[in-house]
Amino acid sequence: MATLTWRRLTPAAAAARGCHCRRVASATLLLLLLGLLGILGWGGDLLVAPDPLPPNADVLVVLSGSDRAAQARREEALRLFREGRAGNLAISAAQVRFWGQWVPDLMRRYLEREYGKEQADRAVLCPHNADSTLEEARALRPCLEEHGWRSVIVVTSNFHTRRARHIWRQVFKDAPRPVRIFVYGVDDGEFEPRGWWRSRRYAKTFLFESVKLVWTYLVER
Repeated sequence: MATLTWRRLTPAAAAARGCHCRRVASATLLLLLLGLLGILGWGGDLLVAPDPLPPNADVLVVLSGSDRAAQARREEALRLFREGRAGNLAISAAQVRFWGQWVPDLMRRYLEREYGKEQADRAVLCPHNADSTLEEARALRPCLEEHGWRSVIVVTSNFHTRRARHIWRQVFKDAPRPVRIFVYGVDDGEFEPRGWWRSRRYAKTFLFESVKLVWTYLVER
Protein backbone atom coordinates (compact mmCIF):
# COMPACT_ATOMS: atom_id res chain seq x y z
CA MET A 1 0.00 0.00 0.00
CA ALA A 2 1.32 3.39 -0.95
CA THR A 3 1.94 5.72 1.90
CA LEU A 4 1.65 9.46 1.83
CA THR A 5 4.70 11.39 2.71
CA TRP A 6 4.60 15.01 3.77
CA ARG A 7 7.43 17.31 2.94
CA ARG A 8 7.94 20.28 5.16
CA LEU A 9 8.82 23.42 3.24
CA THR A 10 12.20 24.79 3.93
CA PRO A 11 12.23 28.26 5.51
CA ALA A 12 13.42 29.74 2.23
CA ALA A 13 10.62 28.09 0.22
CA ALA A 14 7.98 29.15 2.75
CA ALA A 15 9.24 32.71 2.65
CA ALA A 16 9.18 32.69 -1.17
CA ARG A 17 5.62 31.38 -1.24
CA GLY A 18 4.48 33.98 1.29
CA CYS A 19 6.15 36.73 -0.71
CA HIS A 20 4.40 35.56 -3.90
CA CYS A 21 0.99 35.53 -2.18
CA ARG A 22 1.54 39.04 -0.87
CA ARG A 23 2.45 40.27 -4.36
CA VAL A 24 -0.71 38.72 -5.82
CA ALA A 25 -2.86 40.23 -3.06
CA SER A 26 -1.25 43.64 -3.51
CA ALA A 27 -1.75 43.55 -7.28
CA THR A 28 -5.37 42.50 -6.85
CA LEU A 29 -6.01 45.27 -4.36
CA LEU A 30 -4.37 47.82 -6.65
CA LEU A 31 -6.55 46.70 -9.57
CA LEU A 32 -9.67 46.96 -7.42
CA LEU A 33 -8.72 50.46 -6.29
CA LEU A 34 -8.01 51.55 -9.87
CA GLY A 35 -11.35 50.08 -10.97
CA LEU A 36 -13.17 51.89 -8.18
CA LEU A 37 -11.48 55.18 -9.06
CA GLY A 38 -12.38 54.64 -12.70
CA ILE A 39 -16.04 54.04 -11.85
CA LEU A 40 -16.16 57.11 -9.62
CA GLY A 41 -14.45 59.30 -12.17
CA TRP A 42 -15.90 58.06 -15.45
CA GLY A 43 -18.73 55.77 -14.45
CA GLY A 44 -21.30 58.38 -15.38
CA ASP A 45 -20.03 58.33 -18.96
CA LEU A 46 -20.92 54.66 -19.17
CA LEU A 47 -24.58 55.67 -18.96
CA VAL A 48 -24.62 59.12 -20.56
CA ALA A 49 -23.85 58.80 -24.28
CA PRO A 50 -26.05 61.12 -26.41
CA ASP A 51 -25.73 61.38 -30.18
CA PRO A 52 -24.91 64.47 -32.26
CA LEU A 53 -28.25 65.53 -33.71
CA PRO A 54 -28.97 65.98 -37.41
CA PRO A 55 -30.00 69.45 -38.64
CA ASN A 56 -33.51 68.18 -39.23
CA ALA A 57 -35.21 64.86 -38.50
CA ASP A 58 -38.63 63.49 -39.34
CA VAL A 59 -39.83 63.16 -35.76
CA LEU A 60 -38.98 63.71 -32.11
CA VAL A 61 -40.08 60.77 -29.96
CA VAL A 62 -40.64 61.46 -26.25
CA LEU A 63 -40.24 58.33 -24.13
CA SER A 64 -42.38 57.77 -21.06
CA GLY A 65 -41.00 57.77 -17.51
CA SER A 66 -41.65 59.04 -14.02
CA ASP A 67 -43.62 62.28 -13.64
CA ARG A 68 -40.40 64.26 -13.23
CA ALA A 69 -38.69 62.57 -16.16
CA ALA A 70 -41.72 62.76 -18.46
CA GLN A 71 -42.14 66.48 -17.88
CA ALA A 72 -38.45 67.24 -18.47
CA ARG A 73 -38.39 65.12 -21.63
CA ARG A 74 -41.59 66.67 -22.98
CA GLU A 75 -40.49 70.25 -22.36
CA GLU A 76 -37.09 69.70 -23.98
CA ALA A 77 -38.68 67.92 -26.95
CA LEU A 78 -41.06 70.86 -27.45
CA ARG A 79 -38.11 73.25 -27.35
CA LEU A 80 -36.31 71.24 -30.02
CA PHE A 81 -39.55 71.07 -31.98
CA ARG A 82 -39.91 74.85 -31.96
CA GLU A 83 -36.29 75.18 -33.09
CA GLY A 84 -37.12 73.09 -36.14
CA ARG A 85 -35.06 70.05 -35.21
CA ALA A 86 -37.87 67.82 -36.49
CA GLY A 87 -41.05 68.24 -38.44
CA ASN A 88 -43.19 66.11 -36.15
CA LEU A 89 -43.58 65.18 -32.50
CA ALA A 90 -44.58 61.75 -31.16
CA ILE A 91 -45.22 61.13 -27.48
CA SER A 92 -45.21 57.72 -25.84
CA ALA A 93 -48.45 57.37 -23.89
CA ALA A 94 -49.19 54.53 -21.48
CA GLN A 95 -52.66 53.13 -22.18
CA VAL A 96 -53.78 53.10 -18.55
CA ARG A 97 -56.43 54.88 -16.52
CA PHE A 98 -55.67 57.62 -14.01
CA TRP A 99 -58.57 58.68 -11.77
CA GLY A 100 -61.00 57.02 -14.16
CA GLN A 101 -59.65 58.64 -17.35
CA TRP A 102 -57.35 57.30 -20.03
CA VAL A 103 -53.87 58.80 -19.78
CA PRO A 104 -53.61 59.56 -23.55
CA ASP A 105 -56.81 61.65 -23.29
CA LEU A 106 -55.41 63.50 -20.27
CA MET A 107 -52.16 64.13 -22.14
CA ARG A 108 -54.00 65.52 -25.15
CA ARG A 109 -55.97 67.97 -23.02
CA TYR A 110 -52.82 68.93 -21.12
CA LEU A 111 -50.95 69.69 -24.35
CA GLU A 112 -53.80 71.84 -25.63
CA ARG A 113 -53.99 73.75 -22.36
CA GLU A 114 -50.25 74.30 -21.95
CA TYR A 115 -49.08 74.78 -25.53
CA GLY A 116 -52.17 75.69 -27.53
CA LYS A 117 -54.34 73.61 -29.82
CA GLU A 118 -52.25 74.32 -32.93
CA GLN A 119 -49.09 72.79 -31.47
CA ALA A 120 -51.01 70.06 -29.68
CA ASP A 121 -52.58 68.96 -32.96
CA ARG A 122 -49.10 68.43 -34.40
CA ALA A 123 -48.25 65.95 -31.66
CA VAL A 124 -49.01 62.28 -32.28
CA LEU A 125 -49.78 60.22 -29.18
CA CYS A 126 -48.67 56.59 -29.42
CA PRO A 127 -50.61 54.52 -26.82
CA HIS A 128 -49.07 51.31 -25.51
CA ASN A 129 -49.02 48.89 -22.58
CA ALA A 130 -45.22 48.49 -22.43
CA ASP A 131 -43.42 47.76 -19.19
CA SER A 132 -39.80 48.30 -20.28
CA THR A 133 -37.71 50.29 -22.74
CA LEU A 134 -37.55 47.30 -25.07
CA GLU A 135 -41.31 46.78 -25.00
CA GLU A 136 -41.86 50.51 -25.49
CA ALA A 137 -39.62 50.62 -28.58
CA ARG A 138 -41.42 47.60 -30.05
CA ALA A 139 -44.81 49.14 -29.28
CA LEU A 140 -43.91 52.51 -30.82
CA ARG A 141 -42.41 51.06 -33.98
CA PRO A 142 -45.79 50.55 -35.76
CA CYS A 143 -46.82 54.09 -34.76
CA LEU A 144 -43.71 55.55 -36.40
CA GLU A 145 -43.82 53.29 -39.45
CA GLU A 146 -47.45 54.19 -40.04
CA HIS A 147 -46.37 57.79 -40.68
CA GLY A 148 -43.32 56.83 -42.73
CA TRP A 149 -40.84 58.52 -40.39
CA ARG A 150 -37.30 57.28 -41.04
CA SER A 151 -35.16 59.83 -39.18
CA VAL A 152 -35.96 59.65 -35.46
CA ILE A 153 -34.67 61.61 -32.46
CA VAL A 154 -35.45 59.71 -29.26
CA VAL A 155 -35.75 62.11 -26.32
CA THR A 156 -35.06 60.53 -22.95
CA SER A 157 -33.19 61.15 -19.68
CA ASN A 158 -29.41 61.62 -19.85
CA PHE A 159 -28.61 58.46 -17.88
CA HIS A 160 -30.85 56.43 -20.18
CA THR A 161 -29.19 57.41 -23.47
CA ARG A 162 -26.72 54.55 -23.98
CA ARG A 163 -29.25 51.84 -23.18
CA ALA A 164 -32.05 53.49 -25.16
CA ARG A 165 -29.87 53.87 -28.26
CA HIS A 166 -28.84 50.22 -28.21
CA ILE A 167 -32.42 49.03 -27.77
CA TRP A 168 -33.97 51.31 -30.38
CA ARG A 169 -31.37 50.49 -33.02
CA GLN A 170 -31.81 46.78 -32.34
CA VAL A 171 -35.60 47.05 -32.67
CA PHE A 172 -35.41 48.92 -36.00
CA LYS A 173 -32.46 47.10 -37.55
CA ASP A 174 -34.74 44.84 -39.62
CA ALA A 175 -37.08 47.64 -40.78
CA PRO A 176 -38.06 47.29 -44.47
CA ARG A 177 -36.79 50.81 -45.04
CA PRO A 178 -33.71 51.98 -43.09
CA VAL A 179 -34.48 54.05 -40.00
CA ARG A 180 -31.84 56.33 -38.49
CA ILE A 181 -32.00 56.59 -34.71
CA PHE A 182 -30.49 59.49 -32.74
CA VAL A 183 -30.75 59.69 -28.95
CA TYR A 184 -30.95 63.00 -27.09
CA GLY A 185 -30.40 63.15 -23.32
CA VAL A 186 -32.29 65.48 -20.99
CA ASP A 187 -31.16 66.48 -17.50
CA ASP A 188 -34.25 65.60 -15.46
CA GLY A 189 -32.67 65.99 -12.02
CA GLU A 190 -32.28 62.24 -11.45
CA PHE A 191 -28.61 61.95 -12.40
CA GLU A 192 -25.43 63.97 -12.83
CA PRO A 193 -22.47 62.12 -14.39
CA ARG A 194 -19.84 64.18 -12.57
CA GLY A 195 -19.66 63.41 -8.85
CA TRP A 196 -22.69 61.12 -8.99
CA TRP A 197 -21.57 59.27 -5.83
CA ARG A 198 -22.04 62.39 -3.70
CA SER A 199 -25.83 62.27 -4.03
CA ARG A 200 -28.02 59.43 -2.82
CA ARG A 201 -30.45 60.00 -5.70
CA TYR A 202 -27.70 60.00 -8.32
CA ALA A 203 -26.03 56.93 -6.81
CA LYS A 204 -29.35 55.06 -6.77
CA THR A 205 -29.96 55.97 -10.42
CA PHE A 206 -26.44 54.86 -11.34
CA LEU A 207 -26.84 51.49 -9.62
CA PHE A 208 -30.26 50.71 -11.11
CA GLU A 209 -29.38 51.88 -14.62
CA SER A 210 -26.05 50.02 -14.61
CA VAL A 211 -27.83 46.76 -13.78
CA LYS A 212 -30.38 47.40 -16.54
CA LEU A 213 -27.58 48.21 -19.00
CA VAL A 214 -25.78 44.94 -18.25
CA TRP A 215 -29.08 43.05 -18.56
CA THR A 216 -29.78 44.70 -21.91
CA TYR A 217 -26.42 43.75 -23.43
CA LEU A 218 -26.28 40.23 -22.00
CA VAL A 219 -29.92 39.09 -22.06
CA GLU A 220 -31.99 41.35 -24.34
CA ARG A 221 -29.37 41.67 -27.09
